Amino acid sequence: MALLDFREIASANRSFNSKQAIPIGVSSSVDDFELFAQEFFTSVKKMRIFKSVSNGPDQGMDLGVTDSSGFRWLVSCKHYAHMDKPVPLDKEFGVLEKTLSWECDGFIAFYTTIPSATLDQHLDGAEKGGIKVERYTKDRIESELLASSTGTQIAARYFPKSMTNHYGNLIKTVDEYDINDVVITNGVARLANFSIHLGSDDADYVLRMKERLAYDANIYATILQHRPYFAAAITDAVDLAPSYFQADSTLAQHFSGLAPTWDAFRLSQEESLERIYYVCAAWAFWDWYDANLIFAKTMVIRSFQHLGKVDDEESLLSLVAKEEFEDQIQYQKTKGLLNIGLLSHKLPEQYRNVLGRLFLFGQA
Repeated sequence: MALLDFREIASANRSFNSKQAIPIGVSSSVDDFELFAQEFFTSVKKMRIFKSVSNGPDQGMDLGVTDSSGFRWLVSCKHYAHMDKPVPLDKEFGVLEKTLSWECDGFIAFYTTIPSATLDQHLDGAEKGGIKVERYTKDRIESELLASSTGTQIAARYFPKSMTNHYGNLIKTVDEYDINDVVITNGVARLANFSIHLGSDDADYVLRMKERLAYDANIYATILQHRPYFAAAITDAVDLAPSYFQADSTLAQHFSGLAPTWDAFRLSQEESLERIYYVCAAWAFWDWYDANLIFAKTMVIRSFQHLGKVDDEESLLSLVAKEEFEDQIQYQKTKGLLNIGLLSHKLPEQYRNVLGRLFLFGQA
């Protein structure tokens, strides 16, 4: 299913736009689709313009671009998404002739709906006549647009509602159960693995209890759905820092039989702060309290190492016995450095990707 709703870009038909009671997007100009096409080819496809879009008669060319090899393309923009109809032949005639008259090597059909059968045959004929023809419809436009950061930024401007819907629902509770699935026997309401002893037969109260059971059952169903994704993320998390994890058969179901080593001294030897942040953030999915404690200890040990007070485990044991060590740990804990906002700035993409997946599916 397509993500982008091309109706967010205003129709090129002025009379059609005037009939719309509620605009779908923020676009309001009849020229917006051609301007979008121009930005797509220059910013996403990295082509150069030899004829820009303009208002008024265009002599058969909406846009002219040249690719990196010097190949000249005539671009025809047809925006029929609002009408949800194929592009008809009578709106795109003489493809071969106008392409050659503009001294172009190829023709790009940049459409938001598919071409009609007769137009498709006409495009095939133009290609047989000696020019190259590229067909862009909404699926191809969307795929190439969202494949790069530049394209995604363009999409956010032209399709703000579509992109909001996309980014706003990275995870969603499944709708596997509803109140009609609740069974009541002998004063007990049951659904899936959940049950509630009903303290009253009041209709409103019973309805609330049914809704609560349906909600709990759907949350649990979502957890079950996410478990394989969480397990895969755990495996990838360990692969990025294998020396900081160890076998633990008691955790086989949720954590692939692995557990943190909780080794603050070894962690303190890492040269990279990024890796320290990553390891402790990953450990937090096993036990957030211990992960924060180990992170604080690691940062304290590093600070004493820089002062020359710790250089081996023996000197560390001596330090741990001192009140100063505990005071510094409490101070580090109050700084709250192991948080999502800071991690998003501190960590490179490979670490953020794994932690993000653990965060999304971590209910499992």
